[in-house]
This record gives sequence, structure tokens and C-alpha cells, in this order.
Amino acid sequence: MSEGHKTILTLYRQLLKTARNLKGSEKQASMTQIRDSFRSSKDISDQNRVRELLEMAQSKLGYLKIVTPKTKLVGGTSSFVMRKGNLQKGRGSVGGKTQKSDGDTDILAKHKYLMERQHFMHRK
Repeated sequence: MSEGHKTILTLYRQLLKTARNLKGSEKQASMTQIRDSFRSSKDISDQNRVRELLEMAQSKLGYLKIVTPKTKLVGGTSSFVMRKGNLQKGRGSVGGKTQKSDGDTDILAKHKYLMERQHFMHRK
């Protein structure tokens, strides 16, 4: 498979994946339109026309990313540490106590100061 075919296939998959997050009839209509447009243009050999179609598909992908609702991440965030040379899920601890960096409080204090300075803290 050539590099151009990989690019086209990747773009096609991204479009379908993004369209799956649409709601209701928009989802089905968008997915059908994406499939039909890619199938109808599969035999085009003119490089300029292929480039135009790819630009249109990129534009469509950008639009879909804007209008699709954001999906929530499953599981939230996690902490990882290195133990015995392996990355493992967990938190760092010394003597049974969880370690915190002293920089965290400094960063939060500076953030609070900047928010108050810009009058974001006490809006009504």
C-alpha cells in the first residue's frame, strides 16, 4: 500500500470515527455521505483532483470535530510510578506516607494570586 493510500485510509477512518459521535439523524446522514463520497472518488487518478478531494475531506474533518459533542474519558486520571525498573499504577511513597511535591502549593498560591489580580475570584 502506498503512502498516499495510507493517508487517505487514515483520513477516512478519522472521519467515520468522528461522525459516530454525532447525535440522531445527523450521525447516519454524515456517515452515509462520507462513505458515498469516498466510494465515488476511488477511481480518480488525476493528482490535482485527488489533492482537492483530500483538502475537502480535511476541512470536513475539522468541521465535524467542532460540531461533535465531546466524549468523556472513562476512568479519569491515574498516577504512575517506577518500581524496580517497571512503570506501575500507583503513587510514590516513603515509609508508608504518600509524597507530595512542595511545588504544588507554590503553583496553586501563584494561580490564586493571578486569578484575584485579574478579578476572576469574586465575580457575581
